[in-house]
Amino acid sequence: MKVIKRSGKVVDFAIEKIQTSIENAALDMKQTFSAHDVNTMAKDVYQHLVKMRGEDGLTSAHEIRALTVMAIKDYGYEKIARHYAQGIYH
Repeated sequence: MKVIKRSGKVVDFAIEKIQTSIENAALDMKQTFSAHDVNTMAKDVYQHLVKMRGEDGLTSAHEIRALTVMAIKDYGYEKIARHYAQGIYH
């Protein structure tokens, strides 16, 4: 799968980037997720992308962000999801 970044550059999809951003958003909110939860949320995002775009599809950073917010909410972390949606995590 390929991702169109905000700059317009096309890069390979990397699930590790989703995992890191989820962890960072939680840390910013003084919380942590288990490695299992982080992996499961990231896999959920990837599975949704594959359903929508196919294995060799093209997605955007915006779409990935929206799906990641949904995954975090689905796990019951509304505040972290809102923080993630704002894009101000480190």
